[in-house]
Amino acid sequence: MNETERFQFEILKRFAITGSINSLDKWFLEINFNHEKANQLFNILNEFSKKPDFSHGEFEQRMNQEFGWGYQAIKPLIMSLYEDGMYPEIVSQFLKDIVD
Repeated sequence: MNETERFQFEILKRFAITGSINSLDKWFLEINFNHEKANQLFNILNEFSKKPDFSHGEFEQRMNQEFGWGYQAIKPLIMSLYEDGMYPEIVSQFLKDIVD
């Protein structure tokens, strides 16, 4: 098994044991993420969660640099974070900046 398959197997194993899967894990499976990319993403999310007034453009630019994602690719991430109750400060600031 390669790293991506191993990471996805761990997600599916948790699902089999608990009977549920969170939105972020579903999204990780959909986009074929691996453990290294997930850690990279969480590091960025932790960084932005400490910035009180970042712009959605700044967030998009960072995601584009790290993963090649634009706005359309980031929307499912924001929706997954919202559904899972994770990083509410990022979800709130991202959406607030888009609306303003």
